[in-house]
Order: sequence, then structure tokens, then C-alpha cells
Amino acid sequence: VNGRSYSKLFAFNVKENDGDVWILEDEKNIFDTKVGKLKDLTLEWRRMNFFDGGADSLWRVSRCNDRWSLCDSYPKSFIVPSQMKNEELEVVAKFRSQGKLPVPVWRSSKTGATMSRSSQIMTGLGQYRCEEDERLVNFLKNSNEIRRSDALHIYDARSYINALGNKIWGAGFESAQCYPDCEIIFLNLVNIHNVRDAFNKMVQCVVDPDDRR
Repeated sequence: VNGRSYSKLFAFNVKENDGDVWILEDEKNIFDTKVGKLKDLTLEWRRMNFFDGGADSLWRVSRCNDRWSLCDSYPKSFIVPSQMKNEELEVVAKFRSQGKLPVPVWRSSKTGATMSRSSQIMTGLGQYRCEEDERLVNFLKNSNEIRRSDALHIYDARSYINALGNKIWGAGFESAQCYPDCEIIFLNLVNIHNVRDAFNKMVQCVVDPDDRR
């Protein structure tokens, strides 16, 4: 979606509250259509009520990626559990492929449950563990303030066979033994690169002709 229509996306244009839809009054302050970038991520985090608890909030903003030293494809700052220290996040980033540690990208205003993104863990054939990573995932699980007894669903885009084969190269996937109360679900996408190429072609179909590359 090009810059001129980006702010019209549902996530930026409206929010749902008990069945009613409210237009965001500060929509123009979120996205800069001239440069095609978000002006202030804080506005988006507030829209999703990450800071409802004030000083006692379960979440905080970490700027440990200020120089993109952890992950060059993540923003300089992102939301993390308030109990996780930056030093611990640095350890987690080293345990995740390309430094893509688990980071919340959405939060339910009703239950507090979050949706996060990350890359695969670097567990390898030696079944290496990372206490800081397991702690972070546990915090994400417990972010569901209403149903903390529910299992955390971890969706892996690969097939189980492909994920298992990646252990040869030092990567891998979460296990129930190391990540209790988590359910690993493999989505069986045969080739993620083909999915990416298909997405890029779809984008080319919807952008304005003048914006096509």
C-alpha cells in the first residue's frame, strides 16, 4: 500500500470499542505520507492501550535497538514486558535468527492478550537453551490478564520437517519442555520465499501505476 493510502488502513483509521467504531482524531499525526513512515510509534501503542496501567503497566518502551545493533529490520524502539531488562533483551536477540526477538505488534484492549513476531530460535542439534528467551516468552503468555491459564500458541510458518532440518544449521524451534504451556503449530508453508514473492506481486497490483517499480 502506498503512502497516500496507508493511513486509510483499518488499524490506523478506526478502532473498535464494545461494538462501536470510533474514528481516530489524530490519524494524521501517526503517518507521514510525504516520507512514507510512521511519525510516532507511541501513538499507535497508546491506541492499543499498552500503557493503561500507568506506572504499573506490564509494558515499557525499549530503545536498545537505537543504532539497529540488535536487529536491522526492527524499529529503533519497541514494546517489551516491563520486567525485562535491556541486557536480557540483548541476550535474547543473540539466541534468535537475525536478532529478531519476540516483540508485541498488537494487543487486545479486552483481554490484554498480545500478538508478537519473531524469528526462529538458534537451538541447534545440541538443544541449546536460553533462560532469558524462555522468560520473555513466558511474560508474553501471561499478558492475557483474563485467561492466563490458556496455552500460548506459537505459529511456525514452516513444516515440521523443514524446521527439524534447520537444526543441522544451528537453528530450530521451541519445544514444550523448554517453553511450558506453549503449543507449537506448524503452518506447513513449503517455501516462504515463494510466499514473499507472491506478496510483492500482489502489492504491485494495488499500487498506483506511477508508483510501480
